[in-house]
Amino acid sequence: MDTSTLINIAVAIAVVVYVIYQRMSWKPLENVEIWGGPLTLVAIGVIQMRHLDTTISVTDIVFLGVGLLVSLLGGAAMGAMTQLQRRGDKVYQRIGALGLAVWVGLLLVRGVLGVIGHFAGATLTSGGGTILLSLGANLMAMTLVLSARLGGAKIPGGSPQR
Repeated sequence: MDTSTLINIAVAIAVVVYVIYQRMSWKPLENVEIWGGPLTLVAIGVIQMRHLDTTISVTDIVFLGVGLLVSLLGGAAMGAMTQLQRRGDKVYQRIGALGLAVWVGLLLVRGVLGVIGHFAGATLTSGGGTILLSLGANLMAMTLVLSARLGGAKIPGGSPQR
């Protein structure tokens, strides 16, 4: 790996740590924030992957697909575990300790997939773009489950759960 790839991975890891910290704290649910962040991460991840000077192989696609599937399943699980609390007319969220454990597990699985993919010749899996794409997919799945838990109501409203 060259220096540019290592810098991209370091930036992606810093973003992951920041997002985890934010999700561990009680924060109000707001439509723009909960959809804007995941969509931005997916877009940045795709843009970073497009700028790689490599041909995408079947191995890359398989490892990317498995990584995205794991991210989506983990996001759905975290959405189901997210603690919700009503304060006045707003609903607040945080992932809690169990959600953090799931996220750490996802990061470990993602790391293992990256290492195995690298040795299998999947150059796409070892970049920061893939990490950001996976994180964005994870947060989108989490948001979809949270929306369903709130009964499809507008996010700032809804009924308290947990």
